Amino acid sequence: MQDSYLKNIKTGATTAAQSSILKPWHYRAITLTIMVGVSLFLGLSIWVGWDKMSDAISKIGFVGFSIALSLTLANLAVRLLRWQLYLHTLDIHVPFYKSIRIYVGGLALSATPGKAGEVIRSVFLKPYGASYMKSFAMFIADRFTDLVAVLMLATTTLWANANARPVAIVLTAIILVVVISIQNPQLYRKIITAVSAVIPWQKLTALLLKSVDLIEHCKSLFGFKVFTASMIISLIAWSIEGLSLYIISQWLQADIAFITVLSAYAFSKLIGAISMIPGGMGTTEATLITLFIVNGMDEATAVTCALFLRLTTFWFVTTLGLVALPSHAEEAFPPPL
Repeated sequence: MQDSYLKNIKTGATTAAQSSILKPWHYRAITLTIMVGVSLFLGLSIWVGWDKMSDAISKIGFVGFSIALSLTLANLAVRLLRWQLYLHTLDIHVPFYKSIRIYVGGLALSATPGKAGEVIRSVFLKPYGASYMKSFAMFIADRFTDLVAVLMLATTTLWANANARPVAIVLTAIILVVVISIQNPQLYRKIITAVSAVIPWQKLTALLLKSVDLIEHCKSLFGFKVFTASMIISLIAWSIEGLSLYIISQWLQADIAFITVLSAYAFSKLIGAISMIPGGMGTTEATLITLFIVNGMDEATAVTCALFLRLTTFWFVTTLGLVALPSHAEEAFPPPL
């Protein structure tokens, strides 16, 4: 699986270096994503009522909007630290300004299943001696640490609820097994081989077996020191986004605890990621709104919180990525002398 994926990256990189980075299908995908986003906003606004939505948005105002955007930039700055850590670990030397532009530019294609479009960074890293395997390893490590970090946030919040602690115990055990096993590729191989032997679904079995090879390729990024540092960075980054959501809820005068907001945020991120829908479109918002309403928030406030968070995080970051993404690889990032 990863071999064919890397082959596609190589082919795309060679073509992209000679022509426009964004192809017609990229523009169609971006346009479709925008249309779906607008439709979602309009649909939810009609559901709760324009008057209630307008009143909720007016409570946030320019100050609240500025604070939310500032926290998103802080989240992005923290994630850039992880990107620099990976570059250093893999001995890839890129000028700092160009490194920032490469990372942020990759976010332009976040609205793809599993954010797979972000592997476009391999096009820009190639002139600096980064093999496609290294680029792919960075992508996998980036996605994996994000997933584990959000799962850890979700698990931590569950411990605050006595009824949910059995679930928290199971999730904690899963996290520990995964984290410990990836530190030892041989152990991971044994575990996956044993699990695959009892799984009746061939496609899932094949996917699990392929993951063994991926862990081998990413082993330098999954070493104890690098993995621990990247996990701390990921936890800080996504906690900042959770804090942004909580501040939004307080601007809307919602009577809800921070731990509840963080829990709803973490689970909505997980559902969005698991759904494999580009950008988690619809699933993330629906999960967040549902969890807020279940916890006593009124519909208008819940919808406003969800839409405002997505506007100041996903849509804002995607826009930054489009601005940073160069139109031609060689023009923007010529090979170093």
